[in-house]
Amino acid sequence: MRKISVLVVLLFIAILTPVAPASASTPKAGGICAKSGVSKVVAGKKFTCMKAGKKFAWSKGVATTVKTPPASSILVPHPVEGGYGITWDNVLSKINDISAAAWTDAQATIARNKNLPS
Repeated sequence: MRKISVLVVLLFIAILTPVAPASASTPKAGGICAKSGVSKVVAGKKFTCMKAGKKFAWSKGVATTVKTPPASSILVPHPVEGGYGITWDNVLSKINDISAAAWTDAQATIARNKNLPS
């Protein structure tokens, strides 16, 4: 009877133990993957799942470079238009002007960016 209860407990633990699928694991060259054509980038290398015989395996990996945006496309902060002059030093004394300043700044930003693609 004791053997059966131990067996039931072990079976119960085995059923509840999560098992990560092979496709969710970190790809490494020659490792098993689940679906052909899937690509993942790990540590600067792009791995692609390919069919090798009857199995699916990750490719050797191709080095990738991270593209940095040109300096002109990086947003630069600008002062709030409308002469509200809200700073961290006077924010409490100008608390009533914040919504008007935000609306004015939003309208100015929309006008400034009219020619950008949507």
